[in-house]
Amino acid sequence: MVVTNRQKDFKEAKITAEDFAKAIQSLDLSAIADPEKKKQAIIERVFQIMAEEIKDTRAKKKLQDELKTLQYHKRQMGI
Repeated sequence: MVVTNRQKDFKEAKITAEDFAKAIQSLDLSAIADPEKKKQAIIERVFQIMAEEIKDTRAKKKLQDELKTLQYHKRQMGI
């Protein structure tokens, strides 16, 4: 049996669970009808919050770069 300590990979953040929940709830999904697009919008919002609130500068930079790439591809596809 292999035991994996996933907690060692966690990155510390400046946000509390309550503030995170409020940030997620602030996302307006009423204009999105497609369930798959709603899912993508929620995932994107989670990544935005993580990129803003994570304390590890290398991980923060990596998330910000990934978000920029995502935004670029969305613009290219006209989404």
